[in-house]
Amino acid sequence: MLEEIEILKTKEILTVILANLFNLALAAIFLFRYYEMSRSEFYTGIAIITMGLPFLLILIINFSEGREWWSWALLILPVLYCLLELLLDYIIQIDFRSGPLLWLYIPVFYLALFSLIGLSFLISKTSGIFTLITYFIQLTVFLLTISKHRG
Repeated sequence: MLEEIEILKTKEILTVILANLFNLALAAIFLFRYYEMSRSEFYTGIAIITMGLPFLLILIINFSEGREWWSWALLILPVLYCLLELLLDYIIQIDFRSGPLLWLYIPVFYLALFSLIGLSFLISKTSGIFTLITYFIQLTVFLLTISKHRG
């Protein structure tokens, strides 16, 4: 019983750590894109895509163990986002951010971020607040780099 509780806590801690790394890596991507550091942007993008694997593993384990629906369902969108990012940026390699595919990408992007925030809050109020803070860091960096880029 105690071992099951420790494994459960480990998965939850890993989920929250990944959610916050995800937000901070996205903030880094926006900075790298702004400062035209394409190599750093490329490798940070790979790191973000790679985070989809532990998200998927936790999703599968939680589902197979019959855990609450939210413990696995809220991980579907981050996994989907990582797959979409892999497909568009690294396999097909198209500039989808300035075309009609952007309208597919934006909802998946924000729904993935919101699902990680929600999942973090369901794990604990403290982890939810921390994830919300890193989300706002990512959002602030995005808005600052976009406004300077367009201004």
